[in-house]
Amino acid sequence: MSESGETRPVARPIIIQLFCGVGFLTILFVAILLVPSVRQQLIQQFGAGAVLTFSLGALGTFFAAIGCWRMRKWGVYVYALAVALGILSNIASQGLMAGVVGGVIPLVILALLWVNLERMS
Repeated sequence: MSESGETRPVARPIIIQLFCGVGFLTILFVAILLVPSVRQQLIQQFGAGAVLTFSLGALGTFFAAIGCWRMRKWGVYVYALAVALGILSNIASQGLMAGVVGGVIPLVILALLWVNLERMS
C-alpha cells in the first residue's frame, strides 16, 4: 500500500502478456468448431471426444488468460488444470508419446506462469 492507503496495481510481466494474447485467441478455435464441416472433419480424424476435449481445453485456456491478465492466481490454476486434462486426453486418444510430446510447450508455459505466481493476488 502507498502512504495514501491505495494499492498499486501489480506490473504485468511480459511472459504473462504474451500468454494472455495467445490465450484470448483460443476462443476463436471454439468458434471455428461451430462450422459443421470443420467439426465433422475433426470428428472423422480424431473421434467424437476430440471436439469436446478441444473445446474444453480452448475454453480453459481462454478463462485462464482472463485470470492471468487480471493477475489472479486462479488463472494459473485453471491453466494447470487445462494442461493436465489436455495431456491426459492426448494420452488416452493418441498414446503416451503424443501426450508427452504435446505437453512439452504447455508445461513450459505453465512453469513460466508459476514462477510469477507470487506477484499475483
